[in-house]
Formats: sequence, C-alpha cells, structure tokens
Amino acid sequence: MKRIMAIVLGFGLLVVSPVFAGEAEHRGLAEDLLSIMKVEDMTMQYFDQIKQIQMSQLQSMDLPEKNKEEAEALQRKIMDFITDEFSWDKLKEGYIDIYVKIFSESEIEEIIEFHKSPIGQKMIEKQPEIMAEAMQMSQKRMEDIMPKLENMMTELESKME
Repeated sequence: MKRIMAIVLGFGLLVVSPVFAGEAEHRGLAEDLLSIMKVEDMTMQYFDQIKQIQMSQLQSMDLPEKNKEEAEALQRKIMDFITDEFSWDKLKEGYIDIYVKIFSESEIEEIIEFHKSPIGQKMIEKQPEIMAEAMQMSQKRMEDIMPKLENMMTELESKME
C-alpha cells in the first residue's frame, strides 16, 4: 500500500512540477516585458504629473494664505500616502498577474521582441510624452465641463432642500 501511495505521489509531482515551472517562466517573461516597457518609471512619472496638477489646481484656488498653506500640506501628505500605496514594490506582482492572465508565454515573447525593435523602443521613449499630453487633454476637458457640473450640483442641492 505504501508503495502504491509513493508511486501515486511521485506521479503527481511529475505532473505538477512542469506546471509550476511553466508558470514561473511565464511570470518571468511578464516581468521582463514590464522592465523593457519601463512600466515602473512610467508609473512614477504618472504620479509626479498628478502631484503637479493637484498642486497647481490647489494654488489656483482663492483661499486665504493660512488655509492655502494647510491645504498644500494636506495635499502633499495625501499624495505621499498615495504614492507609497501605489509604489512599484506594491504594484509589480499585480502587473505581472495581469500580463500572465491576458497574454500567453508566446504572446509575451512576441511583445518583448516588438519592444526591443527600434520602433518599439521609440514607442517606449515617447510614452511619457503621450501620457503628459493625454493628462493635459483630460484636464482641459474637465475645465470645459466644470461649469455644467457645478450647475448640476446646484440643481441637485436645490432639489434636496
């Protein structure tokens, strides 16, 4: 009986080991891709841009000087907290999980090959510029719709009274 259990257990390990090895390789490829794509750098740049936008919006508000300083200090504290909570160390495994879930090993290998090509490198190089432009576009859009949102909020408040 012990011999049969040992055989079954040994067979089970033979079947499971390649699965874990395959998953580790898949995850390793995803990690390589994230590194090639400079996702960590882009994530940090994204949060830096958000900080700058938040601070400029705060400075443009018509607050008394004392309140402005307190608001800026609070804003810095909030952004530091968010930056820490969304640090690369805390995001990396989640990103790997996403890429492993969405792309097969062979697809990740092809994406890596593309990103190593000259046009792939140019795309990576230009990504921060694209993000900055997209953020400016979104900020402009918010400025354009803000009066309508304020009117909607005023209307809601009057209905709630």
